[in-house]
Amino acid sequence: MVDLIDQFVEDISNEKPIENTVNPYADNWEYSKYARHNFKIYLTNISMNNSKVLFLGEAPGYKGCRLSGIPFTSERILVSESSNLIVGNKFDYRVRNAEKPQTERSATIIWNGLEQYDIYPLMWNAFPFHPYKPGNLESNRTPKKEELLIGEKYIRRLMDIFETKKVYAIGNIAYSTLGKLKLGVSVDKIRHPSMGGKKQFLEGLEMIKKV
Repeated sequence: MVDLIDQFVEDISNEKPIENTVNPYADNWEYSKYARHNFKIYLTNISMNNSKVLFLGEAPGYKGCRLSGIPFTSERILVSESSNLIVGNKFDYRVRNAEKPQTERSATIIWNGLEQYDIYPLMWNAFPFHPYKPGNLESNRTPKKEELLIGEKYIRRLMDIFETKKVYAIGNIAYSTLGKLKLGVSVDKIRHPSMGGKKQFLEGLEMIKKV
């Protein structure tokens, strides 16, 4: 499993650059050493506590995964006092400045919900790189169709590595992407917590817990 994880991170780090995107794991991104380090630890923790459930989002945000290296996760979460089975020991993770970690509202809602309902999924994105608006690195945009096609092969690889049996798409883009793939597993949608979706997102987690 460790070899598969290392190879996955290496391959995604070497993916050909795409215009108006940031590959958080590539050497040409100034914070890639943090992203790669954190992502490997996260995947290793998942491999030891594998629920065989995948939460798939749209793409890394500029305040979250682009810096932390972990989908749906901000730097603040990695250095916070709270921890759980997925995050592991907070001292294993690295951020740019532990005194001033970046935070992201959606990531905070998601992790609070996971802890509340004691759910431990593998988390990934339909497009694995941060898509930004031309000329504005500190922005987010919806991935293009051709970008989502690039993400497809990485979704399949992670599902194979972790023997995924159930997938939950977090938001409409992720759900639409999964709907076009023949993954051989059941796929349901959960409301993304952004744009007033916190209540519905938590209700979705509650439903998962009851299954």
